[in-house]
Parts: sequence; C-alpha cells; structure tokens
Amino acid sequence: MPLVKTYSDDGAQCSVTFVFNNAPNARSVTLVAEFNSWERESLSMHRVDEHWELTVDLDAGEAYQYRYLVNGTDWFNDDDPDDYMAHPYGGENSVVQT
Repeated sequence: MPLVKTYSDDGAQCSVTFVFNNAPNARSVTLVAEFNSWERESLSMHRVDEHWELTVDLDAGEAYQYRYLVNGTDWFNDDDPDDYMAHPYGGENSVVQT
C-alpha cells in the first residue's frame, strides 16, 4: 500500500501514514528513520487487521530515509516508497518525500 500523505493548510507540515504489510504474524513492528535519529523503539506501529500502520507529522519539502524493524531483529524496506537510497552498509533504505 502506498504512503498516504496529508498536508497542512499552510503546506508546512505533512502527515504521512506508513503501512507495512509483510509481517502479519509479527509481535512488533517499529518505524526507524532519519526523522527520529534511527531510534529503534520510539515509533511503534499499530496492527490494523493484517497490516501495521503509523501516522507521523513531518516537515514538508523534505526527503527522509526509513526502514521497518520487525520483532526487534529483522529489517525490511517498504514495498512502495517514493524512492530508495543506498545506505553505508551495502543495502538500501526506503525514502519518503514530503
């Protein structure tokens, strides 16, 4: 499912709903990103039916890298991000553009 974005009336903020579908049986999924200094525990996603989601308010006009962390051990990229960007460990991160 694509990222869902809603902009503030003045265009300065963008509410982004991140949806992760690849772990219906997971115990936990967290959103780990540049905008939270890659903190592994601060953005816990919520199970909704067979997927996980979380809405975050971000500054508009920016690009942020992010990944999903499942059960505290397994890293996943988004299936439908705005873009991908190489990270220093030889893989890619998902990118959301606000």
